[in-house]
Amino acid sequence: MTESTPSVVIMEKTNPIIIGLISLDKATQNAPDIVGDRQNYGTEHVMTFMDGLLSIITFGIYTPTTTRYYIPYDEK
Repeated sequence: MTESTPSVVIMEKTNPIIIGLISLDKATQNAPDIVGDRQNYGTEHVMTFMDGLLSIITFGIYTPTTTRYYIPYDEK
């Protein structure tokens, strides 16, 4: 999937992490679990505004991130 391909977010997941090392999420999810057998998909791992705000408020002890899974709009 290219950056110019119109796409839609099919799932957005918050990854809770303490001090950047310890994940609080016991269930791990892989892309094939979410997108199925599709060969054409994209992922994005970002720190959203709210994730950054929580990190600042807790002085970096709790540092969540967000993972988004995309598929092309025409495969929706």
